[in-house]
Amino acid sequence: MPQNKNLSTAWQKMLGSDWELVRERYLHTLGNLTLTGYNSELGDLPFAEKLDMLSDKNTHVTVLYSDVKDKTEWNAQTIEARSERLSKKVLKLFPIELPTTKIDFSDPRYQLYTVADPHNATYKWVNYYELLGERVNVDSFALMVRSVAGKLYNLNSSIIDRMARSLEVFPAWQNPVFAYDKDAIRNAVKLKNDSDIYISTGYSAYDCICFIKALLKKYDLDLEEDFVYSARPSNIGTGINRLAMAQKWCEKQAEAGRIEFDADTCEGRYVRFTTPFLNQAIPTNKDVLSPWRTSNYYFYEITNFKNELYVQLYFYCKGITDEMRTAFLRMAELTDGGKLTQGYRLFFKSTVFANSENDTEEVIMSQLDKCLEEIHNFEAPIQSKWNS
Repeated sequence: MPQNKNLSTAWQKMLGSDWELVRERYLHTLGNLTLTGYNSELGDLPFAEKLDMLSDKNTHVTVLYSDVKDKTEWNAQTIEARSERLSKKVLKLFPIELPTTKIDFSDPRYQLYTVADPHNATYKWVNYYELLGERVNVDSFALMVRSVAGKLYNLNSSIIDRMARSLEVFPAWQNPVFAYDKDAIRNAVKLKNDSDIYISTGYSAYDCICFIKALLKKYDLDLEEDFVYSARPSNIGTGINRLAMAQKWCEKQAEAGRIEFDADTCEGRYVRFTTPFLNQAIPTNKDVLSPWRTSNYYFYEITNFKNELYVQLYFYCKGITDEMRTAFLRMAELTDGGKLTQGYRLFFKSTVFANSENDTEEVIMSQLDKCLEEIHNFEAPIQSKWNS
């Protein structure tokens, strides 16, 4: 069959009514290829004329096209038959030997997880995820959240668009995760370069999986079949639940009257508590609850993030009463003013303690005692000047 796409009427008739499709599909297949030594002379001649010319040639190359010379027509069926015959001969001449030893280059430390149990992500390194059969390489849980959200947005933008416009909150979550106003969510970054939607960031590995799990439910996807991720232990903190220890520490300090603690305010990577002084100094708002769903608009938060343990003091500065505003301004006046991020003002951050695989409960309790000492040192001068 000629390479020229403008086939003659004779070739069109031989190939059939769908000659264009036949030519496109079979032109460069094995069954249509051969060596003659006279290709330029044969050119676009009709099949019958090519056979006549080849029969007059005296050459040893004829063995290569002997199975063409005995044909009266050349079409899809004859090409397929010749392809089958030649491929069998090639495989017989050059058999494929299966390896006797299989070499596995995958890292045995990695295994696949679903979102069923977010705790599986704790103290893990992630290297890829699969969403609806597509595999995507990532190097952090934070990147995986943004990547998954972006993929789902491409799949159906209306769901995330609705969440962003209404500042919709996932069930059991306290704050929205998508917004068109970057100040409406914490640690906002652009969801996609070509979108005006922002996504909240700064979550622990546990919270990242909770985020993805909740988003998959929004898209009505199968939590077991439609998404998995590959991760391995980070070898830091395995066997130690620092946040569980932080709750235990809070309970002990609350019994001693040094702090006030309610386990219901804890979530994900945050263990929250308040102090007697700030509870007395900062008014509450029982009519409008804070994003933490509490009447008080501040918390000290114990967090273990990126293998670091520390305590930070956050105030929520939106929707507050005039009385609360006066107290917050007084707080800013007596401190460095704090750092404002997405409606939250950070007034204090303790020493940061790097996680170690040698940490014990005693070590972690001692770290939190140090943080509490720093909190007392932070509050003492404020308290002495508060009513002056």
